[in-house]
Amino acid sequence: MIHDGSLKSLQRLTSALSYDQMTRFLRVSSLQPQQWVQWLALQVMRHLPPPEDGVLRLVADCTWKPKRGKCIPGLAKGKNRSSGPWIVGQQILLVCYQWHSYRIPVAFALIRNKQNSDYKPPNAVLRELLSRIEIPSWAQRVVLLADAGFASKENLLLLQKWKWGYVLRLPRSWKLADGRSLGEVIRSTRGYTRIWLPSVNGKRRHTYHYVRMTVSLKHLGEVHLVIAKKRRNDGPKAVRVLVTNLDLEAKAVLKLYACRWYVEVLFKELKSGMSFGKQQLTGHVDQVENALGLSLAAYLVLLRLFAKQIPIQGSWSIFGLKHQAQAHFREKMYEISLQREVTKLVKQRISAC
Repeated sequence: MIHDGSLKSLQRLTSALSYDQMTRFLRVSSLQPQQWVQWLALQVMRHLPPPEDGVLRLVADCTWKPKRGKCIPGLAKGKNRSSGPWIVGQQILLVCYQWHSYRIPVAFALIRNKQNSDYKPPNAVLRELLSRIEIPSWAQRVVLLADAGFASKENLLLLQKWKWGYVLRLPRSWKLADGRSLGEVIRSTRGYTRIWLPSVNGKRRHTYHYVRMTVSLKHLGEVHLVIAKKRRNDGPKAVRVLVTNLDLEAKAVLKLYACRWYVEVLFKELKSGMSFGKQQLTGHVDQVENALGLSLAAYLVLLRLFAKQIPIQGSWSIFGLKHQAQAHFREKMYEISLQREVTKLVKQRISAC
C-alpha cells in the first residue's frame, strides 16, 4: 500500500494504534529517539558479518527536507552548496555505520535555526554525535568519511586525539604551514596519473587523474593529500582535494571516499521508502525529532528482520525488503486466520457430538 507519510495514512496500515494514540506518542518529550535508534543499530550489527580487515567506516552528511509552512517547527535556511539556491526546510545531520554493502543509520540530529537559542553549528553537532556513538568490539580501526563541510580544524584535531582515521574533502580555504593556500597548490600541480576505479556497486568503472603528496597543513601537521579530477583537461575548479591521516596509496584513498556515496543512497531510501521528514507536525521541535526517529527505527527493524537477505556485495534496497516484509506478514496473517477457522470448526464438531 502506498502512503504519503502523513499520520492518517500511516494509521490505515495498522489496527494496533489509532490516530490519537499516534499523535500522543509523538508529543512525548522523554522519548529520546537518539538512544533507541543507536540501540536498534547495534542489534542489526550483531546479525551481520563483520569485515575481514576490521575497518569500520562512519559516514556523516547533512540533508535538507524542504518545507513551505511557516508554523512548522525546526525550520532553517541554508544551501546545499555555496553556488546553489537557498533552501527553507529542515536540515538533518545523519551518521551511519558502513562496511561491505551495509549502511546502518546510528545517530541523527535536527539542526536548529540560527535565531534559536539552542542553535549549534553542524560541526559542533557532529562532534557530539561521534562522542556518543558506540564502536563495536570487532572494529580495529575507525575511519570517518565526510564532505568538505565537515573538514574543520576542531573536527580533525578531535579525530587525531581519538586515533581515528579520516578521509575528507578539503576546502580550498585551508593553508599549508609555509603560508601557501590550497588553491595555489592546485594551480601549480602537474604530472597527473590516470587510474580506473570500480564503482561502489561494481557495475561500472570511473576514470580519475590524481597526484598524491605529503604536506604540512596549518594547525594540523603532516597529512596526505590526494588531488584528483575526472578528466585530464579539467581546470582548477573541477579539481577535488582529499585529506587523510592514513598512510595509503591514492587508489585506496579514492576507494574509501567513494564509499561516502552510501549515505546518499540511505537518504534516498529514507525519504522515498520510510517517509523521512514527511510528517506534518506543528507543535514543538521534539515532535519532529520523534517522527524522524520513528522513520529510522522502521528502517532498522526491516534490516534486523531480513538481515540474512542483504548481500555482502552488490546492490540491495529497502524497497525490496519492504516487499518481502509485506509478503511475509500477509502469509502470517493468512496462517493465523486459517488456524482460527480450523479451531472454530473443531469446537463446533466437538460440541455437536
